[in-house]
Amino acid sequence: MLNGGPKVADGAFRLPVGSLQGNASRNIARGFEAQQVSLSLRRDIHLYKSLGLQVRGDVFNVSNSPDFGYVVANLGDQLFGQPTLSLNQSHGQSGSLYQPGGPGPLQWMFRVRW
Repeated sequence: MLNGGPKVADGAFRLPVGSLQGNASRNIARGFEAQQVSLSLRRDIHLYKSLGLQVRGDVFNVSNSPDFGYVVANLGDQLFGQPTLSLNQSHGQSGSLYQPGGPGPLQWMFRVRW
């Protein structure tokens, strides 16, 4: 936790008094690193004359490591400074399967060439 928790009297961050703004600069507290390893294997198989088969397999996020995304930035919130969403849930509505930090999907492709 960034601020020490809700029961800490003198945390690193405090709400400004009244209607004053705080004096901390922007982006002083950074988020978490994102790491993802993907793997792709392909095999071309010659069957007959100009006939061939291509087999391909892709695995995304092989290590299946969780990447933390959205960190609560509201100083008055009890969860201030804690990640509440994973990275793949922090980017909007395009589908968490295709976002960085998502689950490790597996896909296969078979193609016949002549």
